[in-house]
Amino acid sequence: MIVIGGDTGTWTDPSKVSAVLDTGIPVIGVGGGGARFLDKVTAPDLSIGWLPSATGTTDLGTVQNTGLGLFYFDNPITIPVGAPIISILTAASGCVEVYNPPASVTKILRDPQFTSYWPVAQEDRFMQWGYYPSPTYMTATGKALFLNCLYYMQGK
Repeated sequence: MIVIGGDTGTWTDPSKVSAVLDTGIPVIGVGGGGARFLDKVTAPDLSIGWLPSATGTTDLGTVQNTGLGLFYFDNPITIPVGAPIISILTAASGCVEVYNPPASVTKILRDPQFTSYWPVAQEDRFMQWGYYPSPTYMTATGKALFLNCLYYMQGK
C-alpha cells in the first residue's frame, strides 16, 4: 500500500510517478498532492484525481452505499439510520471532491451539501481520500474509516 500525502506537490517528475506506478500495488491519494498524483495515472485513465474534482470545505461525509464492506472491517463504522452522515474531521477543512464520478468508480462518501461531489472514491487500485487534514484532526470515526480504507485497498 502506498499513501500519497497531500503535501507532495504536483508530480511533475515522470520518473517519480513511474516509480510508484511500477510497483503495481494499491495507492491512496490524500488531499491535493494525492489528487494531483492520480491525474498522472494513464493506465487506466482514471475518473478520479485533481482535474475531475473541485475544492470545497467540509467535515462530514454521506454514506451512499451502507452495504459496502469497508464500513465493517476491523473498525466498524456506526452509520446513522435515515440520515447516513458521518463526521470525519473535528472541524470543517479543505477537501478535494470528485465531481459526478461514473459507474466505474466506487463512491464511498458524498458531500452532504453538494451532492454531486465525492470526497472519498475508489477506482481500480486507486483511491482518492480528498480530506486534507492529518489524522490529528480526524474524529474517531474518520480515523476508523481511513484505516478501513487501507484494509479495503489491500483486499482484506
